[in-house]
Amino acid sequence: MGYLRNHRQDYSTVEYGCLLVYKALRKSIEYLYMKWQRMVGRINEYDIVFMSNPDYSDNARALSEFMVENGYDATYRMFWLVRDVNGCKKRYKGSDIMFLPRYDKYGDFPLHSLKTCMRAHYLVSTHGSPWHKGDAIKGQIDFLLWHGCGYKDKNTDKVCDDRFDKCLVPGPLFVKTKSRYWRISEDFFIPIGYPRYDWLLKRSHGADLYRERLLGKNRKLVIWMPTFRNTSHKSNAFAENSIAQFPLMPDESSWTTLDQRCQELGVVIVLKLHPLQREYKIRFETFRNIVNIGNNDIEACGINLYEFLAVTDGLVTDYSSVSFDYLILDRPIAYTLDDYDAYKSARGFVFDNPLEYMPGHHLYKLMDMFSFLECVSKGDDPYQIRRNEIKKEAIHESRHYCMDVVKAMNL
Repeated sequence: MGYLRNHRQDYSTVEYGCLLVYKALRKSIEYLYMKWQRMVGRINEYDIVFMSNPDYSDNARALSEFMVENGYDATYRMFWLVRDVNGCKKRYKGSDIMFLPRYDKYGDFPLHSLKTCMRAHYLVSTHGSPWHKGDAIKGQIDFLLWHGCGYKDKNTDKVCDDRFDKCLVPGPLFVKTKSRYWRISEDFFIPIGYPRYDWLLKRSHGADLYRERLLGKNRKLVIWMPTFRNTSHKSNAFAENSIAQFPLMPDESSWTTLDQRCQELGVVIVLKLHPLQREYKIRFETFRNIVNIGNNDIEACGINLYEFLAVTDGLVTDYSSVSFDYLILDRPIAYTLDDYDAYKSARGFVFDNPLEYMPGHHLYKLMDMFSFLECVSKGDDPYQIRRNEIKKEAIHESRHYCMDVVKAMNL
């Protein structure tokens, strides 16, 4: 009913009444079709439907591209459920993947997309299935790739109501934490890492070119990826809205000071904000050594975020899952912790002592950031041993993560 609430003013009273009747009728048809399909419908054994947020991205994209490159599309029909069908067809022309609409113009699940999803043998997603637990379909396998495991708890005792049969986690450490996070059995989780890890292992020529363009005459490239604070998301469920908007940097003068220090050290900082982050009003275009980028900037170079991560020399983050993913690269990590107590109070952590699982520089003030950047500039890496200790516990080691996932799915 979200569409009706958001667009009530777009319709006259008569049009709105007709729309209500249409929506009710459509929901009835959808309910009866899904009930029939669960009772007597057949699964198409070789159909796979992928979903991600944003469209055609992250772990689901890494896996589907691997399958196409290795000939699985000769056996399986592969569909992508997306918001923008025409945009995806245009951007990824030449692909044999079929794109289906995720929503119609009224915000509903289109019936022809519903038919494909109800009959697919595999539903593969990064953020959850279109079904709830009570909508299980006999013979269908709902495989949740997920989009990262980090430190954050959800600060609620609610049991997960997402529908899935198996869910990936990076390694053994996260079987217990994800089980605790969702309040469900550990049997649901497979600790074999994520498909996107293959992008970290494979050096991209396009990413190297982008690195050179950003660096200019500088020597080192550090990416700063904070988790979201003061989210732009419409939901009120995010405790992060009660936390200061950005870590460590109280005003624009702090950024100016940081930019000057980067110039002295020969370091460029690339700031990649979380997609849910509310707009951060700092004039980054005035800085020479701090660059604010978004997904569009990266994709314009023909690469993705994880390909870009692979060509950076260090990471600054906080409670984000990217800190564990970055362990694969065995490069320096720094954690901004000036709002640690506020974050712990507002959101909570899945570890009893999360600081033990942060093998790197702990940053509480701007001077701590300078110390980290100086180490990166000089090639000093005092936390390498501790990083690798955590990595053994947190990350499943593999040369071919997509292949491991394909095997886990019994394809």
